[in-house]
Amino acid sequence: MMYKKLAMIALLLVASVASADEAKQRALAEEMLKASQADAVLENMSKQVNAMFAQTVKQMNVPEERQAEAEKYQQRLNKILEEEMSWNKLKGQFIDVYVDVFSEEELKELVDFYNSPVGKKLISKMPRLMQKSMGLAQQQMQTIIPKIKALSQEMQAELYQQPQG
Repeated sequence: MMYKKLAMIALLLVASVASADEAKQRALAEEMLKASQADAVLENMSKQVNAMFAQTVKQMNVPEERQAEAEKYQQRLNKILEEEMSWNKLKGQFIDVYVDVFSEEELKELVDFYNSPVGKKLISKMPRLMQKSMGLAQQQMQTIIPKIKALSQEMQAELYQQPQG
């Protein structure tokens, strides 16, 4: 009976220490996300999606008399992005991911990095870096898409050709 009580107390102590460690790790993850301005990155991503949608609408050559209708869709997209991509909605999920991927020590190092001069410089230049990277990726995709299409057509022709014989 005494052993059961001791085992139960030991389990409770281990659980409470693990819980305290996780709480500390979650706090560090939140601090790191704040230092890295993850909320601003998410907001910038929403703005980019919005701009891509606006560009798509522009390419549709919507007649002037129908622009108000097209604007309604832009507003609906804004509402969707506001609801689904808000920092308040996603913050906990981001914390979960960082806690899962990084150790407590790594999170401390990331907080230190993002609070350092070079970390702050990275944060300030990240939107421009991402924009240029996305442009590069889109440009590369323009050359790859026709090749993928041709490969797919060749594969389809080979796989579906009638057996000879």
